[in-house]
Amino acid sequence: MFADDLTMLSRLKSGLDRMLKTAWEYSQKWRFNFSVTKTVILIFGESQQEHEANNRLRAWKLGSQILSEKGLWSNLGKLWLANRDSKEIVSKATCAGREVCFMLMAVGTRYGGLNPMVSSYLWRKIGIPKFLYGSELWQLKMNNYIELEKVQNIMVRIMQGLLPGTSGSAAQGLLGLLSVEAEIDKRKLYFLGRLINMGAGAPCRRVFFIRLLRWKWNCGKKLTGFVPDIVEILAKYDVLQVLITYILTNDFPIKTLWKKNVNKHVREQYDSVWREKISKNNQLYLYSKVHTKNEVSHWWIIARKNPSFMKEINNIIRLICGSYKVRGKCVDHPNTYIDYCDSCNRNYLNPVNHAVLYCLGSQNKRELLWDWVNDNLPLQVAVYLATLSDTDFMLTLLALQSETLCFDMNCGHYIYCNLHVIFHLVFKIV
Repeated sequence: MFADDLTMLSRLKSGLDRMLKTAWEYSQKWRFNFSVTKTVILIFGESQQEHEANNRLRAWKLGSQILSEKGLWSNLGKLWLANRDSKEIVSKATCAGREVCFMLMAVGTRYGGLNPMVSSYLWRKIGIPKFLYGSELWQLKMNNYIELEKVQNIMVRIMQGLLPGTSGSAAQGLLGLLSVEAEIDKRKLYFLGRLINMGAGAPCRRVFFIRLLRWKWNCGKKLTGFVPDIVEILAKYDVLQVLITYILTNDFPIKTLWKKNVNKHVREQYDSVWREKISKNNQLYLYSKVHTKNEVSHWWIIARKNPSFMKEINNIIRLICGSYKVRGKCVDHPNTYIDYCDSCNRNYLNPVNHAVLYCLGSQNKRELLWDWVNDNLPLQVAVYLATLSDTDFMLTLLALQSETLCFDMNCGHYIYCNLHVIFHLVFKIV
């Protein structure tokens, strides 16, 4: 039951009836009234069929006033849902996510504004906490995660100036972000640590232990709620043994160690899933060769130190993600894309390879690039680059493999400026 700032919990109707009677007698003694319109009853753990049958038989009273049962209630900014339908929660969360997206875009977290590294920092520190507020207790299905993921995907595309339809996993990977599902799982695991490590007399800790014991002795049955959900998440990230050890020995990591352990396992699991998604997307073949780790791209690091080159770097990022257009049309499968080049009057396969490596219209620019490589890089590096195949040479430049190129910032500037000029000489990126 919620009443202003007072919350009452009971496992039995008779127990809550006694608490309601005590609260009413106390209010009469001290001459104040509870607002009936703000006082509601939430029944957790009932199926829709059980609720309809029981609701006809039970009544709730505060003195002589009738209290109503609700399926949904908002208290202190947290949305409480009594039944298992998560549509309302997801709808509220997506609205909150869009609101914070518009707010952050207004302060510059968009293409042409702040560096994407700064924008992603604001999203992690401001956007995600507001977007996923209360997610520790959400019971979500896969389609719910998809709806929530769309909000973050739109935001990370806008931050980096990528076209609509660009892979969300690719856009998140350039900034080292976790998926929404992984973020929610991480928050639930944090919440588990807070529950276990809080004071022994805390009511929520006692409720958790009751539910945990119920799960322990009924783990073969299908249960719902936080405990079965958290057990599934612990198994998913290979840390279930921590909870089992706690049940047997009452030993659990302190807050800092638990959070460090959670971050490590969530990151490892998500990175594995992320690499698999990237490898299966034909549009991201170039991306899979250039950006192999889910971390901030080298290009955005250079752009932060040299903001005047942001436009050129953004076009290279689009090229890597397959987020570009040729003759106003998006290229979904570059490896099998066939068209005619107006610059050299030839047909080609794969617009990126043709523009950067083969087109006669960009021959002079390629020669200037090689002149710079021979004049500025160590001899062994120049020889190594000359021995590479055309494709490997392009991948080396796009990946900015500093160990191979031995590049400083000026080297990086020259390479990506030349790539920008070469590509725009032949095709127009929109």
